[in-house]
Amino acid sequence: MRAARTLSRSLRPLRQLSTSAAPLRSGNQSRAFSKAAGAVAAVGAVGFTLSSIINNKPLLLEATAVPEPDAPSGGLVVTLDELDKHDTAESCWVVLDGEVWDVTKFLKLHPGGDAVILKEAGGDATDLFNAIHAPGTLEKSLGDGVVKVGVVDQKALNMINNSRLAGAEQLRLIEEARKKLPPVELVRGVKEMEELAKTVISSKAAHYYEAAADDWFSYYDSFAAYQRCRLRPRVLVDVAEIDPRTTILGSPSTLPIYVSPAAWARMGHELGEINITRGVAKTGIVQGISATASLSVEDICAEKARLESNGSAPVGLAYQIYVNRDRSKTAELMQAAIDGGCNAFFVTVDTATLGNRETDYRSQSLPGSMDDKPHTQPNKDMFGYWDASLNWKDVEWLKDHTQGRPLWLKGIQCFEDVELARKAGVKGVVLSNHGGRQLDHAMAPLDVLIEINERDPSLLQDLDVYIDGGVRRGTDVLKALCLGAKAVGLGRPFLYSQSAYGEDGVVRTIRILEEEIVNGMRLMGAPTLKDLKPEMVQCLSGQYRTIKRGEAGSK
Repeated sequence: MRAARTLSRSLRPLRQLSTSAAPLRSGNQSRAFSKAAGAVAAVGAVGFTLSSIINNKPLLLEATAVPEPDAPSGGLVVTLDELDKHDTAESCWVVLDGEVWDVTKFLKLHPGGDAVILKEAGGDATDLFNAIHAPGTLEKSLGDGVVKVGVVDQKALNMINNSRLAGAEQLRLIEEARKKLPPVELVRGVKEMEELAKTVISSKAAHYYEAAADDWFSYYDSFAAYQRCRLRPRVLVDVAEIDPRTTILGSPSTLPIYVSPAAWARMGHELGEINITRGVAKTGIVQGISATASLSVEDICAEKARLESNGSAPVGLAYQIYVNRDRSKTAELMQAAIDGGCNAFFVTVDTATLGNRETDYRSQSLPGSMDDKPHTQPNKDMFGYWDASLNWKDVEWLKDHTQGRPLWLKGIQCFEDVELARKAGVKGVVLSNHGGRQLDHAMAPLDVLIEINERDPSLLQDLDVYIDGGVRRGTDVLKALCLGAKAVGLGRPFLYSQSAYGEDGVVRTIRILEEEIVNGMRLMGAPTLKDLKPEMVQCLSGQYRTIKRGEAGSK
C-alpha cells in the first residue's frame, strides 16, 4: 500500500523507532486517505502542531466524526468519487482544512513548480500546505487562478481526519527524539547543531534544507574558499576589551552577523520564523525575513511588536523581495514590511529561474510526467510568480518603493555586477550564490570579495558589501571582515538550530558564533571591527582543496 510505504520511510532520522500506520481502505476512498497520511508523514513534526498551535485549530487524536461543514454560497459538497476525478494538470483540485480548491490555472504560477501540487491532486494537502505557507496565502492567490469549489462531504472529512492518526504517531516520535537531544548548552559548534537537527526533522525538511544545485560544486567550494585563506594575527596589542558591535541593514547589531532570509522554517519546527525572531531579540542581531517564509511578514512583525512591548530591545528586521511579474503584489508586500517595522530590504537577483536541486526535486517527482514533444521555439518555461525579465532598469522602481529604507541586491556573483550596483545607487550588495542552490560552478562568494579587493577596493567604501555562504566558524566571519565585508549572513544554521531546539537553538547558535568571533578578534590583535585589515589575511590563489560530500556543513 503506497501510504503505508510512505509512512514507513518518511522520517529518515527516526528509522530505528517503531511505528505503525492505520489500515488503508481500498478503491477511490484510499486515494484521499493515502495522500492525507503521506502529507502528514512528509512534514513530520509540523503538520499537526501547526493546526493546534499556530492556527488554533483542534488536533484530532481520536477517530471520531466531526460536524459536516456547510457548503459556501454557490459552492459544492464534494464526495470522494468526485474529488478523485480531479487529479491531473488538466483539472487539479486539492483539499485544505476541509475546503476544496481548484488550482488548475495556478499550477504554472506556483513559485515551487507544479509537481509538488500535482503530487497531492485529488487528495488532502492540509498539513503539507500549512507547514510551508503563511496563513491567508490561498486567499491572496485568488486572483491568480485559485478558485474555491466547496467543501468535502462528511464521509471524506471523517476519512481524512482518521488518516491523520498515523501522522500523530510520527509527531510523538519526533517529540521523543527531541527529548533525547543533549542539553542545548552542551552543543559546541554550528555543524554539531546541524547534525543534531537532522536526527529530528522529516526527510522532506532534510531534503529541502540541504539541497544544492547539480553536483554541489559551488556549495562545497563556498566552504573551501575559506580554507584557502590563512590568518596573520598581530601580537602585543591591547585586547583587554573587545567590541564586535556594528550596524547591519539599518539596525544596530551586537555582532557582525545576521540571519540570512531562508524559507520554510516551519517545516522543521511548528513555530518556524517566530523562533528566529525570539532568538534574535534575546541576542541583539538582525533577522532577514524570506519572501517565502512559512509565516507572513505581518505575523513576524507582530511578534517583533509583542516582544518590544514586553521590554525587549528593538528587533532589527529586513525583508527579502522576489519581484513578481505583477508589480502591484510586490509593492503590497513591501508596504506590509514597512508597516510592520522592517528597516531595510533585500531584492534577490539570482533567481530568474530555480536551480537544478536534484535532492529536493526527487522528493517532488511525479511519475508519468515525461515531456516527449519536440521543443521548436525559444524556451519561455519559467516560474510564473517571479519575473525573469527583471533587469537593472527595475532597480529604480524598487528604490522608489522602499520609502527611503536602504536596499541591498542579494545574489551578486561577479565583480562587474558590483560595479553596476554602485552605479544603480543602492545601499549595498550581498555576495551570494544562494547557498550553492542556483547555478552550480558559480564563484564562491569569498572569491568574489577577493576579486573586488584586487580590482577596485573603492567599491568596499562606496557600498555596504555583505557576504553569505560557506560560513560555519567565527574565524570565517573574521576572514570576510578583513577583506572588507561589512557583515556576514548565515541561513541554514538557523533553520537547523530552530528545528532542533526552537528559540533556544537560535540563541545557542548565536552564542557559539559570538564566542568564536570575540576569541578570534582577541587572538588576532583586533579590539574592534575597524582593526580587521586586509593584511591580516592571506588567501592562496590557484590552490584548491577538494571537500568530500558530507565533510562540510551547509549554508
